[in-house]
Amino acid sequence: MKMYNAQYSFILFFISNILIASEPPLSIQDYVASSQETITHLNDLFKAAFNKPIEGENHALSDSGNRETLLAVAHEINNRYRGNVVVSVGQSPAYIIKSAQLLNELMEDSKTEYRYLAFSGKFLDEIGINEQRKEFGASAKNIPTESQLTSYTQYLKSIQLDPKTITERHSKKSQKTIFTDFIISARGFASFIYILNTIAQRQGIEEKSLQSGVDYHAFQKKDVTLNFKSLRIKDSTYPFHAYLCDLSKDNIQAIDKELIFNLALEKMNILFKDRLVPSFPKKSWTEDNPHQFNPSDNAKLLIFKIIDHIFSGAQDPEPSKKRQKVPVLSEIKSIKTFRQNEGEREA
Repeated sequence: MKMYNAQYSFILFFISNILIASEPPLSIQDYVASSQETITHLNDLFKAAFNKPIEGENHALSDSGNRETLLAVAHEINNRYRGNVVVSVGQSPAYIIKSAQLLNELMEDSKTEYRYLAFSGKFLDEIGINEQRKEFGASAKNIPTESQLTSYTQYLKSIQLDPKTITERHSKKSQKTIFTDFIISARGFASFIYILNTIAQRQGIEEKSLQSGVDYHAFQKKDVTLNFKSLRIKDSTYPFHAYLCDLSKDNIQAIDKELIFNLALEKMNILFKDRLVPSFPKKSWTEDNPHQFNPSDNAKLLIFKIIDHIFSGAQDPEPSKKRQKVPVLSEIKSIKTFRQNEGEREA
């Protein structure tokens, strides 16, 4: 195992040094500007990084079928929430939201925005399930301190996701903010909902106004049936008060088990160094600056491969009849043909 890890470390070192000279395109525009030689070169790097198992595990996005599923899920997100602000809460849904953002680049005059929110941890207590409503409690010993809340509020302001900014944006532009997460127990998602509502209380934002400006979208494993349709979080700071999150609407999306679980699992994030969003538990809120985080070379290669998959023609960027804008699919195919012809002439 040590010999294999050493070999993998060498591969990462080799890839890292090459990527310094050839940064992968991280947007549709940059991809279009890349030569066929560069695209071929980066595909070779992707194969070197991801086509061999690491400690017996394969990265979910090394499989073409999983990339196809990822893009299909991303299409659905764009169809549902067109024109709003779509947010990845932590790392779990980050590649889904990134894929949606990439596909959105192919749309004309789209007003949809995408954000990546650093949030980690599960600090609420699970109380139980009552009439398909899962209840959580916020105990004084586990909830963030005042200094932690102050720091996290400043962070939310810096990315325009604090309750005051959310409600003002909804009032002025009719844009809702959609918070997305992958849930099993929903304890982590409930913890975030608690924080959002607690900060709203401190900012003087009425709960009704916040509820008007936000919506929640949960991803779950396809083979798991949730035994709850809403979340209720009791707040020890405000006796007899609770925050609610309705999951009974059309806002739960079941995804292939292997894909969503591997993209969301912390072990896989560590193993493949593929984080798009930094780990940010409440103990770090007063110490770390998530804005200093930069995706690894592995994460950049994965973004490149998602774009390359779109351009391969395997995935129509917008097959739904719900589309409101015409994508540049014909241009994509023309670019692909042009590159192939140029490669043949150079050969």
